[in-house]
Amino acid sequence: MSKVIRYVKQSWTPMPGRSLDPRVHVPPDVYRFTQNQIESEQRQRQNQVNRQISAGRQPPPAAAPTRTISFDQGVIPVLPLTPE
Repeated sequence: MSKVIRYVKQSWTPMPGRSLDPRVHVPPDVYRFTQNQIESEQRQRQNQVNRQISAGRQPPPAAAPTRTISFDQGVIPVLPLTPE
């Protein structure tokens, strides 16, 4: 009996992965695509401006302080020169 039910039911049910409905082709939404592109470019420009502003606020890196070497009065440092 189950084979009879399956056979009768098969006539009005589609195969797996198929549909009895006709395919509907939706035209691309050109306005939405264009609007998304414009908004994306605006965000990129704003991000670049924000980066430039934040880079201008940062102080330049400080140089390392120089150390002064003081010698006592009358002392001359002597460096031996050895020929190689």
